[in-house]
Amino acid sequence: MAKFNTAKLIDFVPTLKASDIQVPDSVSLVIANSLTPSAKLLTLGTRYNKRVVECRFATALLAIAAQKCTSFDNCEYTTMQQLQEDLGFSFEKMIELVESTLRKDGYTV
Repeated sequence: MAKFNTAKLIDFVPTLKASDIQVPDSVSLVIANSLTPSAKLLTLGTRYNKRVVECRFATALLAIAAQKCTSFDNCEYTTMQQLQEDLGFSFEKMIELVESTLRKDGYTV
């Protein structure tokens, strides 16, 4: 399915979709196999899904700050894209919301 001077952008939200993205002639991409196995089933919940959980947590915090929901339990947003579209915010405005809402030193359970 490869095409010259294109990369494949695969979106999973809101539905599975693949699009060709033009790559400038000045860019070189290297695709490599590190031959390092990743035991995803063994680390399920600790590493593999951690980023998903972190992003949903951050999205819920931002939605609460923007008064789009009142708690984590009733937050309908699962991606920042959904929240951004519902708020009608530009990318720059979302960055401002992130910087004014989320702690830089992280969160604990």
